[in-house]
Amino acid sequence: APPRFGNMPGRVPSFGRHTAAVPPSEFMPAHNPDAEAEAASAADFLSMGDNAPRFMPSALSNVKFEIIPGRLSFTMHRDENETLDAINAEPKLFYFSSWMQDSYQPFNSDFGPVNLSAVVQFCDLMHEKLCDKRLLRRHLVYYCNAHAAEASNTAFLLGSYLVLVHKWTPEQAAEPFEAIRPSPFKAFRDATNEPSTFDLELVDCLKGLQRAVEC
Repeated sequence: APPRFGNMPGRVPSFGRHTAAVPPSEFMPAHNPDAEAEAASAADFLSMGDNAPRFMPSALSNVKFEIIPGRLSFTMHRDENETLDAINAEPKLFYFSSWMQDSYQPFNSDFGPVNLSAVVQFCDLMHEKLCDKRLLRRHLVYYCNAHAAEASNTAFLLGSYLVLVHKWTPEQAAEPFEAIRPSPFKAFRDATNEPSTFDLELVDCLKGLQRAVEC
């Protein structure tokens, strides 16, 4: 797993208290010549579903996708060396990660989404980093393993943060991830070892989260 760079000491505050809500912007699919060149192999990878190898093609790794314009991006790394190379190449950026996207305990072929405890802890983490006075002038980049299941749970955590803290709608929170092409994400499924007959996309999970909060 990639190293957990970026952790800083200090008390984790309540994420809803001092976080300034950021309105969503229009998101355009990120343009990356290398990704476009390998789009076919990436699409083949994703079509393999549960039979896909653990790591994605290089076209889907180490590419930064902006989530909160000018403030927060998301990326995926295949290994520790790729993380170190990214940090050394762009020292003005602040790379960080956590264990939360890898916290789901599967029953069979299911892989997520992660539970509400992880969601709350993730929101606390994001608040801590985005409000840290030492990081106010730096662009933050949250990274995870270049693995479809982990990337999907990361998108759910980031989307949940946008819905719960910044009050984006589920559609607005899902949009920056839906704009990524080729998509590195898998639809969530039921907890069986049979072929999935009812998939849940990211926006479906975020709608469920919003509904739970409203109730």
